[in-house]
Amino acid sequence: MGQTGDAFGSFNALLTAIAGALVAWAGYLQHQSLREARRATKEERTHRQLQEFESLFFRLLELTSKAADQIEGPRKLKEVGPVVPGHGNANTYERGKMGNPAINQFARRVFRRATKGMAQLNDEALLDRLVALYVADVFDHRPSQFGPYFRLLYQTFKHVAEAPLEKEADKVRYANIARGQLPEGAVLLLALNGLSDEGRKFAPLIERFGLLEHMHRRYSQEFHDALLVGYRERAFLGSDARAQPGNEWDPIQKLEERHFAAAIAARKDADEQEDFSEGYDVDEGLEDRE
Repeated sequence: MGQTGDAFGSFNALLTAIAGALVAWAGYLQHQSLREARRATKEERTHRQLQEFESLFFRLLELTSKAADQIEGPRKLKEVGPVVPGHGNANTYERGKMGNPAINQFARRVFRRATKGMAQLNDEALLDRLVALYVADVFDHRPSQFGPYFRLLYQTFKHVAEAPLEKEADKVRYANIARGQLPEGAVLLLALNGLSDEGRKFAPLIERFGLLEHMHRRYSQEFHDALLVGYRERAFLGSDARAQPGNEWDPIQKLEERHFAAAIAARKDADEQEDFSEGYDVDEGLEDRE
């Protein structure tokens, strides 16, 4: 009887061990199931975030393109009108070019005016002149057009910078899509806008994504060294070069706010003109005689 009882005791121990193993296996399966569920939930959330990002990204591209289409270039003087007391001649102008051709036209105008007597200027003085020309002769003559355009551009690249993407290379890929819409003239104006009071928040993103890489060769040849006063070399490099040691991104703008005295003075002089109350969307001194 004692031997039989010992046999049953051993059998009970075996059953207990088997039951314990089954419980452990069930716990393992449940853990795996929960792990798979969490991974699936994470993948679904990541996919949804990516869809939301892309939806807004391409919407911003569309809005930016529409804003660019609204920009009107310098108008050609058609007829000199009679003198209006306090306002000069009531001249008549032909409608200027629209969209990217208009943007390129403004960039060429800045280029021509900046290069007159340029040999006598050092890099700091040349950049001061460039920013002053942009502020007084471009932005302030089309504030209701260039303002929305550059604000939308900024929001587009800011959206890319904050995208739910783990790899910087993926963000660069989207940034390259966005900058592919920029005409060559817009690259020069973008560089100058990033140094103005309105656009200085854009400067770190310009450097992060190398948005000045594809500047027109003539502008780059003449102004590259001067622009390096306001931007780090990274702003002009491709993605591979930006990834090299020594070209790390710095989120702090290189120059302090209100650095350009000439631009500030040019805007102050314009503010004191009699036609200030009528706005700057006029073409006095900007008529295209080409």
